[in-house]
Amino acid sequence: MTYDKKNGKKSVCLAEFLLVSAVFVLPPVFTARSVSLPKAPDTLFLTAVFIVKTVFAAAYEEALYRMYLPFRLHSFCTEKAAPFNRSFLLSELPPILFFALAHRYAGVYTVLYACAAGCLFRFIYKKLAGRYSRLLGFISVCALHSAHNLAVFYGMVF
Repeated sequence: MTYDKKNGKKSVCLAEFLLVSAVFVLPPVFTARSVSLPKAPDTLFLTAVFIVKTVFAAAYEEALYRMYLPFRLHSFCTEKAAPFNRSFLLSELPPILFFALAHRYAGVYTVLYACAAGCLFRFIYKKLAGRYSRLLGFISVCALHSAHNLAVFYGMVF
């Protein structure tokens, strides 16, 4: 992903960011829903479907909160080399807070836990993406996130 402010794509990127925010980021933050865990799948096929759905849900969250939002916010706030504090505050913290607030339906402790998990997932993604490749970072964090969600679900259900 690249971003070039000199070629006049600023308004297109802003429109894209606003659309993605309005459709994918803000609804989970402002939607009030009750917590109800699904019942445990009872057949092998339903278990496989549940695992696939969990993996895709984790991949969706990782793509949105760990890859897209930090990149787009960073591209908006840095024209040239910006100080670390400003760049960090404007491009790293909002995605972590949005991720945490998207889990507010489960209570305050879950929001705090999701905030800590979001920080850890972003740290792991940045380290692996910087050292090896973005794809490896993405796949690793998706696997970790999926495994965590499955462990929490099966730990709570059984």
